[in-house]
Amino acid sequence: MKAVNNIKYHSSRRRTFERWNRFSSLLVILFGATGFLSALTKFYDDQLVLVAAVTSVIGAVQLIYDFGGMARTHQQFQEEYQKIKGQIDTNQEPTKTRVDRWNEEINNLIAKEPPEYRAVHALAFNEAVDAIAGVNADQRLVIPFRHRLLKNFCAFNGYHYSKIAELKKIPEAPAAGGGGQRKGRALSKSGAQSSGVSKPQPTKRATS
Repeated sequence: MKAVNNIKYHSSRRRTFERWNRFSSLLVILFGATGFLSALTKFYDDQLVLVAAVTSVIGAVQLIYDFGGMARTHQQFQEEYQKIKGQIDTNQEPTKTRVDRWNEEINNLIAKEPPEYRAVHALAFNEAVDAIAGVNADQRLVIPFRHRLLKNFCAFNGYHYSKIAELKKIPEAPAAGGGGQRKGRALSKSGAQSSGVSKPQPTKRATS
């Protein structure tokens, strides 16, 4: 699952940067054309200044953040993980030495990756759970709506995404006044936990 998780993560990030790159390029072209037409038709100066300012800001953002370059970076990582996954899929009875070598290759790639966006990785983890046969659905992570909405803008470092199975194990607490019972649903915000080379949480440590 480790390789699948990372493949889906980098695929998602690559697609996001590709969309941003295309959209920002489109805006630069449109606003640039608008400014040119404004000059030809002798629009008011304040309109020309506004169009020029918007074009400059969009062009600067595109240049500084290099959406196209980031997309290519994530594509390279995606391809590297796909190579490893291909080796795993074609080796039905790998030796411990071979498994250790795969884990070492994956960990080396993880060390070279750009900063992780945890909500994106949590969503990629859920996709990996759905894609791999034999993995129970209660291994999926519970991701708040706000995190889904801001997944490509906020890293959400330090947030712990609980598994559905973990939430099911939370003991019931007595309701105020006694008598009734209610289930605790608070998500822990402790640091993400990892086990060996596995990556159960979206910290790039899913089990392979």
